[in-house]
Amino acid sequence: MAATEYTKFTAQQIAQFFISKANESGEVMSLMKLLKLVYIAQGVHLVRSNGLPLFEDRICAWTYGPVVENLYHLYKRFGNGHIFDSEPLSVEVSNDTKVMYELQSVWKTFGKWTAIKLSNWTHEKDSPWDIVWNKQKGNAIKSAPIPNQIILNYFVKFVKKEDGSTSE
Repeated sequence: MAATEYTKFTAQQIAQFFISKANESGEVMSLMKLLKLVYIAQGVHLVRSNGLPLFEDRICAWTYGPVVENLYHLYKRFGNGHIFDSEPLSVEVSNDTKVMYELQSVWKTFGKWTAIKLSNWTHEKDSPWDIVWNKQKGNAIKSAPIPNQIILNYFVKFVKKEDGSTSE
């Protein structure tokens, strides 16, 4: 079966989790920070689910790093300010214990990072953004997609599999 048959969520549902966590904890959730956290969540899930994506929304290489394009357009009205979105967390997301564990892990590790620190991390040499933007000349293509396989290959270095074993 194709990976898309297993995808349960949209990037917006995943974003809502991080917006809710920021609002609960008093952290500032800017658009840049949100885009990076959702991207990281996709990377973590790709590793822990053996390559099945958390969401199908396209991640693109933009000047300031990986961007879930439709999320950018949905939340750009907030500019650089804090995203206040009153939509409740999706029941589907909150009822999926595996995904909630993954999202909680991403929040615990990266939630206190600033948008700039997250952006710098996503721009590191040999990151998926770097591969598409610089090595594959994505900077010459508007919204060059970052394939999930490239994201998976990168995140496997950082994420433990569900059984606790390292992914390398």
